[in-house]
Amino acid sequence: MREIKAHTGLRGIAALAVFLGHAEFDHIWPGALWLSGIYSFFYWQNPAVDLFFMLSGFILNYVYIKEKPVKWGDYFHARFARICPLYYAGLAAMLVMHLAGAWLDHQPSPDLTASIILPNLAMVQEWPVFGFVRSINVPSWSISVEVFLYIFVFPVLAYIVARHGLRKGVSVAILVVALAADVAASRDLRNPWMFEYSGLARGIAGFTAGFVICELIYKREAALIPVSAEVILGLAAAAMLPFGGLHPIMPLAFAALIAVTYSQASLLGRVLGSAPMAYLGALSYSVYIWQAPVIKACSLAFAVRHVGGQQIAENATELHKVLYCVGTPLALAVVANLSFYAFETPLRKMLRRRRRARIPVPAVPSAVER
Repeated sequence: MREIKAHTGLRGIAALAVFLGHAEFDHIWPGALWLSGIYSFFYWQNPAVDLFFMLSGFILNYVYIKEKPVKWGDYFHARFARICPLYYAGLAAMLVMHLAGAWLDHQPSPDLTASIILPNLAMVQEWPVFGFVRSINVPSWSISVEVFLYIFVFPVLAYIVARHGLRKGVSVAILVVALAADVAASRDLRNPWMFEYSGLARGIAGFTAGFVICELIYKREAALIPVSAEVILGLAAAAMLPFGGLHPIMPLAFAALIAVTYSQASLLGRVLGSAPMAYLGALSYSVYIWQAPVIKACSLAFAVRHVGGQQIAENATELHKVLYCVGTPLALAVVANLSFYAFETPLRKMLRRRRRARIPVPAVPSAVER
C-alpha cells in the first residue's frame, strides 16, 4: 500500500494554518494594514479542521478496508497508540500553563473543576454526554470528535461497505449530502446554526465525505482532471483563504483536492507531496497538540498577551512584540520536532510492538499434519 504523500502535505498545511490563526501575530501591530492583509491568508483555521476530518475518513477507508478486512483489535489499538499519548501530554502541559499564568499574573486560578477535567481526560468533551465542555487544550476539541468518529462512525461505514457495498450512485448521493451538511454546520457562516454540537456535526459530515471519496476513486491511477484544471483548482482554493465569507464552502474545494491529489500522476499531488510538505505533514499532530501550550508560554515569557485574546499588555515593548512573533514559531518548531522524534514516534512504535508480541503466532503444521 503506497503512502499518499499529498494528503500528508495537506495535513501539514492545515496544522500550520491552525497555529497561525491561534497565534494572532497580526494583532500585535493592529495598525499595520500590510500585515493584516498578508495574515488574512492564515485565518482559515476552522475550515482547516474540516480538512482534518475529511482526510481521516479517506485514510481510514484506504488503510483498513480497501486492502484487507478490518481486524478490529489492531484497529483500535493503532488508534490509541496514535492519538492518546500525545493528547495527554498536551493536556498536562496546558494545565501547567494555565496555573503558571494565573500565578505570574496574580490572578485567581482558572476554572478547572472536575466537571471540566474529567471529560477532557475521557476525551468526550465534544460528545453529547455531559453537556458541552470546553477543551483545556483548546485545539484538542477536534481530537475528541476524532475519537467519536473512530469508535462509532467508522465501524458503521465499514459495516455498510462490508455487507452491502456502496454503488457509485449511492456514494455520490452520500457525498453531496455530507458536503452540504459540512457547509451548513460551518462556524464561519454569518448566521450559523447555533446548535451546541456543531463541531461533532462537522466531524461526522467531513469524515463521511472523505470516506466516500475513497470509495469513488480508490482504483483510479490516471489523473482525475487535466493539469490546467488542477492549476485552476489550486488557485481557486488559495483565493478563498483571505475571504471569510467563502470559508463555509471550502470543504467543497478540499473534497476536490483530496480526490485530485490521490493519483500519482497529479501535478498538485507532486507539489503537495514534496519533501518539505511531507516533513511538515509528519509533524502535523505534534504541531497541532503543542501549539496552545507554546503560544501560552511565549505570551507569558514575552509579556505580550494571553492566548486566545486580542488585548496586548500595556507594558509590552516593541522588543517584546518582535520576540513573541519570532520566538513562538521557533519554539513550536523545536518542541514539535522533539515531540515527534523523541516521544510521539518511539512511543507509538513501542505500543504497536507490544501488541504484536502479545498476539500468538499460529504454529506451522508439520508434514504429517499437512
